[in-house]
Amino acid sequence: MKVGSSSRTRETAATLGLIIKESAAGFMRINGFDRAAALAFYAFLSLIPILFLEVLAVTHVARSSDAAIELLEAMTESATPVSVQFIVRELFALSMRRTWGLLTVVIMLWSATPLASGVRNAFYAIFRPGKALPFWRGLLLDISAVMALLALFGAGMIFKLALAGLVSSLPAGLVLAVGWIYRGLAFLGLPLVFFVAYRIFVPVRLRFRHLATGSVLTSCLLWAVGPMFSWILKYNPNMGLVFGSLKTIFLLFVWVYYSAIAMLFGTETMANIVRRDVLVLGGLLSADRKHAPDILIERYAEAYAPGERIFSEDERDADAMYYVMEGSVVLTRNGAQIAAIGKGQYFGEMAMLLNGARTMSAVAGEDGARLVVISRSNFEAILHEKPAAVLALLKEMADRLRRAETSSSPATDRPS
Repeated sequence: MKVGSSSRTRETAATLGLIIKESAAGFMRINGFDRAAALAFYAFLSLIPILFLEVLAVTHVARSSDAAIELLEAMTESATPVSVQFIVRELFALSMRRTWGLLTVVIMLWSATPLASGVRNAFYAIFRPGKALPFWRGLLLDISAVMALLALFGAGMIFKLALAGLVSSLPAGLVLAVGWIYRGLAFLGLPLVFFVAYRIFVPVRLRFRHLATGSVLTSCLLWAVGPMFSWILKYNPNMGLVFGSLKTIFLLFVWVYYSAIAMLFGTETMANIVRRDVLVLGGLLSADRKHAPDILIERYAEAYAPGERIFSEDERDADAMYYVMEGSVVLTRNGAQIAAIGKGQYFGEMAMLLNGARTMSAVAGEDGARLVVISRSNFEAILHEKPAAVLALLKEMADRLRRAETSSSPATDRPS
């Protein structure tokens, strides 16, 4: 029992190591730092329109102007480590100067869409769906995302107002309990925002558990940004001093930049959790055969005793190919041996690719065989995610054709 537990611990550690390694490589592949800078710029430009729309909304909900300002300041202060009170007050003063109509709302929504578009493009770069989204559909997604963000923010404000009214009428003993409930619900706010964002923008269909895991993971990274940024300011209080009166704006931009890095890395990590099978099996088809640690590949391995049949000639529904981890495999046709497949080689891909019948039979060699089974779905995912595997496979096929042309022996017709 202890051995099994130790094995699971090592497998979990190896999985985490592989995912983190591939996430770091993927982050660099999409130019994560450059994308984060672009997202920070878009977020900064979208901040004013989004806050202005919230100001317009809260002035119709709050009972007084002071209450509206306090509510907005409380919501924004809890979201950012940098004070943005002056922005809220300026926007509130602007909203009170005149009556703003539907055209203003439409313009503000449009002004906030570059941020949504930047996030959507980043998610497309991470998940690589292979098919571009039509312009108008992308625009509708961007507007929907902005409206969803506003709705979530507005729901939080309404909840905070309702809770304040409830607390004022509760006995003193229940106020503390309600406060803890509010903190717990507020704690779930950020994962909910990412869950909605992933549901709208991720270009592939994800299971609920993947969406939930990615939302919580990315939220944890963002939660870590706040204390880290506060620590930087504590030990470097003169940061941004050169910007003079614009120091607060500069610090806000830097915080948004760090947050964008955390979001992109968290999303990249979620994507690698989703394609874990590709990470583990993809190296088996690469030219150098560098693959994941054996402890991870064991999940996909099957052991065959000497002489045990793997598949038969003319067998239909060839939905898998095989990679030899240990031992050997003998391929036969009409009872005659055609080829022997050794460690580090694969077979069975032709019938799977052509969706046809097996042209040969395969049995384990005299020492048995331990094979990695690569299903059709995993194979297609590998070809999509790892273009180098496609090139290696084509080279292997070309080499087999060359050998077939230079030899009259049937042994070159190896895979079945």
